[in-house]
Amino acid sequence: MRPNVFIAGFPRCASTYLFNILKQHPDISVSKVKEPNYFNWKYIFFGYPNYRSPFRKNKFSEYLSLFKDEPVRIDSSILASYDHECAQRIYERLGDVKIIFLVRNKETHKQSLYKIMLHNGDIPLISYNTFLKNYQRLINFYTDFEQHIEVFKNQFSHVKKFNLIDRDTKKEIKKILRFLKVPDYKFNYDVDMNSSSKDPPATLLHRIKRRILVKFPFLAKSQWE
Repeated sequence: MRPNVFIAGFPRCASTYLFNILKQHPDISVSKVKEPNYFNWKYIFFGYPNYRSPFRKNKFSEYLSLFKDEPVRIDSSILASYDHECAQRIYERLGDVKIIFLVRNKETHKQSLYKIMLHNGDIPLISYNTFLKNYQRLINFYTDFEQHIEVFKNQFSHVKKFNLIDRDTKKEIKKILRFLKVPDYKFNYDVDMNSSSKDPPATLLHRIKRRILVKFPFLAKSQWE
């Protein structure tokens, strides 16, 4: 029941869309929780607060229970890429699994980061130009895909990157199926691209909560509970 495929990155690169596509395939099992982040021990303040909860306290057997016994079992913890020690943890527990990275044009990725971080309350209400100026180091960290991919290439034998946004999406998905060595499938492509952007904008209380959880991640509850 151990995952044999890991989608290690990146956020804002159509990972939700891919998750909703691949879970339709009869030979593929995706985790019951979209992003378990079991191996991600750093609390990157991107995404929902629960992504920062200390999942390492969960039992490994509980983590494995998130997957069904299909030929391909996928963990889609896309924030794993930003914790460079995560690659070794995955290797030690799961072995030499296949690693998938989703990437996109870096400029549009920056714009998407700005919108979702503003929406979720990770940054104050500022303009995009101010965001680029004040958060340059953070932006470079998130959008410098290659530095994060290289860490996983040094650990795993099978690492591939795909671009569902800037290239032909259906062709890229077919490439992913070939990488996974599963037969083609007639997918329903009319699925959610990103559920987080549909959530209501962050309230003042929500913003305060997120800032607190950034500094004190142990206060977050596990989303497995």
